[in-house]
Order: sequence, then structure tokens, then C-alpha cells
Amino acid sequence: LPFEDLLKQALLHDKEGKWYCFIQILESIKKNKTNLTPIQICHFNLACAEYFTLHQTYDSAGLYATEAKVKAGEKHWRNEEAKALLFLSSGASKQRNISAAYTWADSALTITRQTGNTALEAQILLQLALCTRRHFTAVANRSFPYFLMAREKALASGDSITVATADLYLGADNFELNKWPEGQPYFKEGVALVIHQKNVYLNYLVY
Repeated sequence: LPFEDLLKQALLHDKEGKWYCFIQILESIKKNKTNLTPIQICHFNLACAEYFTLHQTYDSAGLYATEAKVKAGEKHWRNEEAKALLFLSSGASKQRNISAAYTWADSALTITRQTGNTALEAQILLQLALCTRRHFTAVANRSFPYFLMAREKALASGDSITVATADLYLGADNFELNKWPEGQPYFKEGVALVIHQKNVYLNYLVY
């Protein structure tokens, strides 16, 4: 398989719960890393950052994301830079460093709005929603506008995973506010989307 397809396949295996397949592909790529172009190395680092973020190994994710961000910044690879910032923000928010998480996500959002990458913008808006959700209680309603914007952009770009994630959070947070009629449609749609996805991380979110 071409390099980029190999990375996609590795990440797909991981989302299906076959993380060992990701590791096998990772190791095979590492053996030939000297033959990779700079952009391929950057994409390899981003794939590793995504994998370690999903597996909650945030120190490792941060190392790969930082390396990708530096190289992307040097080469003016704007979308790659935004994606690296997204992973840095995700790790920071999970480690309760909300200030850094906001800063990185906001920088990533600025980039995606300049490049017009709607799919990536949706993921970053979702991350900003999660940052706000961690910083404030559900009662504050501060995260709702970000979830709704993320949902809108994800629908426009055909990103059902981001739509499902936003729906599940919108449902859960409305339930917490005792707004059952408002939350139920979101939650139902989120669950329906998850059922059609082979994604163990979304399954964890439902349960």
C-alpha cells in the first residue's frame, strides 16, 4: 500500500479495537523511516500523536505532536500544524491544563478558517466544546454553542464521527439540566450513528 493509505489503515485498525495491528504497521514504517520524505515523517508523527491521544498516553502523544507542529510550522504546512495543535490541546485538556488547551485549540481554529478545512475545523470546534465543558459545569451552558457549531461543520463535511460525538454530549448535557425533550433527539441520533461506526472509542462514549 502507498504510505498514506498504510497510515489510514493503521488508524482504522486501532479504531476497530485492533490496536496490535496499528503497532505492527507502526514498526514496519519505523524500519524504513530514513526513506520517508519530510511530509511523510510529519504525517507519521501525527498518526502516532492520534494513537497515543486515544490511548490516553498524553506524554508520548505530546512528543509526536510537538515534533509535527515544529516541522509543519517550518514548512508552512498549515493543516498539519493545526492537526498537531489539536492533539496538543486534547492532551492538555485531559490533564486539566485548560489554559494551554484553549490556546492551542484557538490557534488551530484560526488556521483552519484560513485554509478552509471544514472537516478539521469541526474537530477543533468539538475540542473547544470539550475544553469549555471541563472548565465550566453543564449548568453554565458555555459548551453548547461550540458543540452546535462543530456539529454543523461536521455535517457539511460528512464527518459522522464528530457529529455523533457532539450529539452524545449535547444529549448528556441537556439531560443533566433536566431538559429531556431537548436532549433526547441528539442522544438518539448519536447512538444511531455510533451503531453504524466500527469505532471502539465512540462505543465507550455511549456506555
